[in-house]
Amino acid sequence: MHQTSIINLRGWIFIVAIIVFAITNSLVMADVEESEPAEVAIGERLFLETRFSFSEFAKNRADPVTETTRTTSGSLPGPFRGQSINCRSCHLVDEHGSVPGAGNRTYSDFAARSPVTRRPDSIETSPRNALQMVDVSIPRKFGLSFHYDGEFVSLEELTRATLTGRNFGWLPGEQQKAIAHVASVIRTDDGKGELAREFGGAYAVVFKGTDPAPVGRFRLPEKYRLDVRKATDQQVVDRVAELIAVYMRDLTFEHGDKGQFTASPYDHFLKKNGLPAQPGKGETH
Repeated sequence: MHQTSIINLRGWIFIVAIIVFAITNSLVMADVEESEPAEVAIGERLFLETRFSFSEFAKNRADPVTETTRTTSGSLPGPFRGQSINCRSCHLVDEHGSVPGAGNRTYSDFAARSPVTRRPDSIETSPRNALQMVDVSIPRKFGLSFHYDGEFVSLEELTRATLTGRNFGWLPGEQQKAIAHVASVIRTDDGKGELAREFGGAYAVVFKGTDPAPVGRFRLPEKYRLDVRKATDQQVVDRVAELIAVYMRDLTFEHGDKGQFTASPYDHFLKKNGLPAQPGKGETH
C-alpha cells in the first residue's frame, strides 16, 4: 500500500478511536452521575437553579443578560435564554461544544468580563470573567483562595456572595432582600419544575430528607438536612451555599495515585504507547 494511504489510514483509525473513547466516556460519566452522592446531586440542582436572581424577584424571568453568551469576538445564543441567570450561565461546559470557534469549557465562560443583569447603577459586566472551576478546590502550596485576587477563602463564602451580590443582579444594600428571596424560592418550590422532576421533588421535601418520596439517590445525609419551613432565611441560604460548594468540590479531573491526569484521550494515548505521563527527574515539562 502506498505510504501516504497508510498514513491516512492510521489517521482515520486514530480519529475513530477518539470518537469511540468519547462515546464510552460519556456512558461512564452517566453511570457516575447516577451513583453520585445525594449532596452532590442536589448541589448541582442548586447550581442550575434560575430563580435566585433579582430578575426573578422582579418578575422579569426572561432576563436579557441570558439571551446571549458573550465572547471576546461576538455573541452566541444563550443556553438559558428566556430564563433568569444562574451559576451555569457563566460557568459553561458543553452548551456550545459543537459551535465553530467556541467549544467545550471547564466551567468557565468566553468573555473578557462576565455580563450581569442591568440595574440603575449602569454596570453591565463583572470585574472579571468566570474562571474555570474544575480542580478549583484542590490543595495548593499557599492554601486556598478563590478569584485570582484571593477575594474569598472558602467556596461557601464565594457562593453566598454570588447569590446575594451583583452577579445575580442585586445592588449593594439589597443583601437582606436577596437572602429572603432565595429562602422563599426554596420554601415555596412546588416540585413541578424541570429541575424538581430530575432531582427528587420539592426543595422543602428534599432538604428535610425524611420523606420517603424522593428516590434514594436524592436522600440527603443527616448533616445536610434542614427543615426550611422552620429555619431562618439565613440558615436556608447558608445550606444552599454549602450544597453548591459540595458540588463544586466534586468537579475534578481524574488523577492517578501519583497525581498525574489519567482520563483524557491524550492520557490514554500516552498509556497505550508506553509514554511518560509526567516530566522526568530534572525536567520541568
